Order: sequence, then structure tokens, then C-alpha cells
Amino acid sequence: MKRIDDLLMYLFETPTHPLYPQVASHLRASRAYLQFAETYRDKIRKKLRLLNAGENAFNLGAELATAYALLQEPRFSLEYEKYTKQRGPDFTVTYRTHTPFNVEVTRIRSTEAGPPAVPDSLALDKFMKVICEKVGQMPSGVMNVLLMVIETPEMTNDDLGQATRRLKHLADQKAETYFRERGFQDAADFLRQYRNLSAIVLHRPVAPPNLLWHNAIARHPLLKDLHPILQRLHNN
Repeated sequence: MKRIDDLLMYLFETPTHPLYPQVASHLRASRAYLQFAETYRDKIRKKLRLLNAGENAFNLGAELATAYALLQEPRFSLEYEKYTKQRGPDFTVTYRTHTPFNVEVTRIRSTEAGPPAVPDSLALDKFMKVICEKVGQMPSGVMNVLLMVIETPEMTNDDLGQATRRLKHLADQKAETYFRERGFQDAADFLRQYRNLSAIVLHRPVAPPNLLWHNAIARHPLLKDLHPILQRLHNN
């Protein structure tokens, strides 16, 4: 199809780019994704040209694959990096034309694990680190979802539960040094930002369905209608 071929030529310098097969396949499989890619062609092209190879390219691949997955739900419309005046989530989704929520995507590999800041498993520490890094991107006044693409068997669903409980415990105990070292003013500042996080989705490409974790202290809990949709996301 000439429309798709022309778009691929515009987006990629060469078909040998590591993300070319993924993007080409998704463009041919979904009219909604094709329209999305055409709308944000300049943004996508810039990102692809800056990330020609290496792990950063595959991080972008997880982001673009999430856009494809979200657009398989006909009740969703999608905006890409809507928040231009601040660092915000990757996607703003509108459900049934009137209910917005944000989705931030992060890809986690086993090689990203470093020495733990607390005497627990590397997986637990990694979950805590990612949550601390991402909650600052969650705007107030709207539902926010953090989607973690997990590519390592070392990180389990139980580790996520332990990580969220540990962070809440540290905040309640006012472990100020811990949170200041992670960019917060203090424990109270972490809690303020943490309440903007509605839910976390753990997606494992080889082990569907997704795990959906709900933040019990979220200002805007995740709408129940969205639960089954996000649990099957990427698995259609």
C-alpha cells in the first residue's frame, strides 16, 4: 500500500533500523495505528532518528507498541505526549469520548538492576526506583497509569506488591533521607505525588494476562470499566 510505504520511507532512514519490522507490521495491521502514526509522524521520525540502535531504540519500541495496543480498543482515542509545558506521561487516552486517563510506559530489563539501596532483592529495589522516578510525571486531576513492560523473570508480581508497601511504609515513617536522595523534598512530597498514580500495569510479553495493581490512596482511582481492558492490553 503506497500510503504505508511512503510513511515508512518518511519515518525511517533505512529498513535496517531495528524498529522497522515492528512499525511496518503494526501500520499494515491497524488503520487506527496508521492514522496515529500519520498524525504524529514528525515526532516519531525525530525519535527514530535520534535512537538509531541500542537499548534506547527498544525502549521506544515498547512505547510505540503500547500505542498500537491501546488503539486496538475501539472506545479509545489517543494523544501522544500531550503535556508540552511539563514532563508528563507518554499517552493521554480518552475513553468513550469523555473520560481521559494517562499512560506512562517504561521497559525494564534484568541488566538494569543495580546494587539495592535497601537490604532486599534487586527486583524489589528496582520496582521502588522506577515508581519514584515516574510518579513525578503524573499530573493531578486525572487518572494516571504506569505500564511496566517486564522483560526479566527476576521481577515477580509479589515484588511489586512488596515495593509499594515498602514505599508507603517509608513515607509513613518519614524516611526523609530516602526520599530526598530520590529527588523529593521529603516523604510528604513523595506521598503527594504518589497519590496521582491510579494504577500500575505489569505486562510480560510471554505471560499474559497483565497484572493490574491499584493504588489504594489514589486521588483518582482507576475506573472499573478500564480494568479488563488494561489486563488484556498487548495480548490481543
